[in-house]
Amino acid sequence: MTPFERDTDNQSLARRPDFSGRPWEQVLLCLGIALSVAIQSWNPLLGTLLLGAGVRMLLDRSGSWVSGLVIATCMAVVGLVGIGMMQQPLSAFVAIPATVSALGIATLMHVHRAGVTATSVLIAAMTVLGLGVDATSVALQGSDIVTVMHGMLMETIEASAGTGIDATVLVATLEPIVTHPWPMVYVLSAMVNTLFAASGARIVATRGGMGPVRIAAFDAPLWSVGALALGIVGCGASMANIPYASVVLTCSLTVLLSVRFIFMLQGFGVLLAKLEQHRMGCFTRTLVLLFAVWIETMFFILSIVGLVDVWANFRHLPREGARPQAHT
Repeated sequence: MTPFERDTDNQSLARRPDFSGRPWEQVLLCLGIALSVAIQSWNPLLGTLLLGAGVRMLLDRSGSWVSGLVIATCMAVVGLVGIGMMQQPLSAFVAIPATVSALGIATLMHVHRAGVTATSVLIAAMTVLGLGVDATSVALQGSDIVTVMHGMLMETIEASAGTGIDATVLVATLEPIVTHPWPMVYVLSAMVNTLFAASGARIVATRGGMGPVRIAAFDAPLWSVGALALGIVGCGASMANIPYASVVLTCSLTVLLSVRFIFMLQGFGVLLAKLEQHRMGCFTRTLVLLFAVWIETMFFILSIVGLVDVWANFRHLPREGARPQAHT
């Protein structure tokens, strides 16, 4: 099952209203899309949420999703130009990844292809795009992205650690750890942008008869295991003094930390399925989930459970053929 969509009934799609006889609605939606992009300049998350909702509504009510996507893209460009005119061109440049994320996930949800694989590809592409945007802007200022990101992360750690000998030791201990996986900042940013845009798209589509998202039915695709193995091999190879070992280590750690989110969702899916099976009350379920979040943060327990579940199939999910739970 796709993580953001459950309604694949063609008849329910056919019942969705279009713009026939009401062109002013399309005009308002187009203006809303441009305004949502502009809102990102002062509240990025709210703007992304509204943009996802506006794009999804425009696609659902257009005669062709291709033409709707073209219109939405043009209006998004208008919004970016507006940001550049109201503030500065760099602000519009920085807003591009979140805008493309909203356009991408809303389109995938409209055509019912927002599965784990497609969503992961979108997040990876937006990570590269965000990294490229920042690297370009930093290069224009005469610096490089690695130095800037390392400095920002260390400043954050130093501010959080406070002062004193213990704080100095803590900062010195954490510095080697944050040297390599700094691209995770862009991965997390892409994930948040995609999540907010998808939330906005679901809000406007829920009136079409969609059911709630069931994490208990989440099933990780097999390629995530391959990505995990590739990351481990890359980390091992980087220790052997190979060419560009530092780059290989950075990429490998980023892959490992990124794919961990998939296994984390898998682990939460197993936990929620067991809670539903035993019909625990809301209070007990809340306590269990809070404890689960804590042990996952500290020890990665749920991620390990999710990895094991790929083979153990604790929930007895149907996995014949191409694992439809992950790839629909």
